[in-house]
Amino acid sequence: MQRRLFLSQALTATAATYLLQNGSTARAQDPTDELIETADGVKLRGILYKAQNSKNGSCVMILHDPFTDPTKGDWDGLAKTLATGGYHVLRFDFRGTGKSKDIIPEKFWKDQLNATLPGASKATPKKTIEEKDYKSRNAYLPQLVYDISAARNHLDKLNDDGQVNTSSVYMIGAGDAATLGMMFLTTEWHREQKKPMGVLGIQKLIVNANQTIAAGSAPAGRDYGGCVWLSPKRMNGFNKSTIENWVANYGRDANGDMRKETPMLFVYGEKDPAGLSNSKFFNDEVMVASGGRGKLEKLDNTFLRPRAGTNLSGVGLLGKDDTLGTEKLILEFLNKMEELRRKKVRITRDYSEPLRINLASFGT
Repeated sequence: MQRRLFLSQALTATAATYLLQNGSTARAQDPTDELIETADGVKLRGILYKAQNSKNGSCVMILHDPFTDPTKGDWDGLAKTLATGGYHVLRFDFRGTGKSKDIIPEKFWKDQLNATLPGASKATPKKTIEEKDYKSRNAYLPQLVYDISAARNHLDKLNDDGQVNTSSVYMIGAGDAATLGMMFLTTEWHREQKKPMGVLGIQKLIVNANQTIAAGSAPAGRDYGGCVWLSPKRMNGFNKSTIENWVANYGRDANGDMRKETPMLFVYGEKDPAGLSNSKFFNDEVMVASGGRGKLEKLDNTFLRPRAGTNLSGVGLLGKDDTLGTEKLILEFLNKMEELRRKKVRITRDYSEPLRINLASFGT
């Protein structure tokens, strides 16, 4: 059972103090450009920040708000802070944003949902995708979960090369990325940590909500040590009950319990009413962190934390010399969760490419 942990609104330890206590020689390496291919043929552009001194090889995936320019805000500063703190960090641009606009036409346009986008019926289909192609198409938005899945698969391949340890992964995102991140995390409870072999294994190369994990195996959902959501939003096209069911039903079975096993930190500006409302939705209604509903236990490691005196939201809560204390809050949360995962050793994953996901089976 997880040890009871508390985060005070006024931080008890700064990032600098942590580094002094845990190795002042820690330095982040220069970030490298990464090419990440999704299961449906999008070429995502990513940036990898390797931690030079990492105790456990743990990883962080950063998810920008898919409807916000990924170059805006201090994602780079946060990634460097976390890498200096001992975490390998992967950022990427969601499809159609930033530098992630190239596709593999012969693969992309064969996908049923991609075929609904502008350009699919042309004699020579487009070789690129733009955010404007799908932003207002609610039925298409779950497809962006493939981008997160591809980023995780990229880390798994680095894991198998001995560079990182995907037995301990964290996600940090802003705005609408919270909805996508929640859905993706749910699908990970229906995928095995290691690639299944044989005829049965071939059947399991499409992730399905009705799929069970083989006896003696463990779900990939158990790899996640926690999530941080900055001003989380409920994305258009996803109703409340759908999101609640991800955690209450699809993320809970004999293999584990996403609600109990994946701590979460919801951060918002104190003077941002929408940020407060949405954070409370995810904390109170989705995670049911306060317990009580259906005799659910209170969650000791899931928190709501306002940033005092500001109406800023999302990535805007970062930067400015960390005057809001957001980076320190995030690092403290990750460090606390990491204390519970020190014995999570690297295992070979064997997934050479990201899996297809039956998105409709998860209620979309």
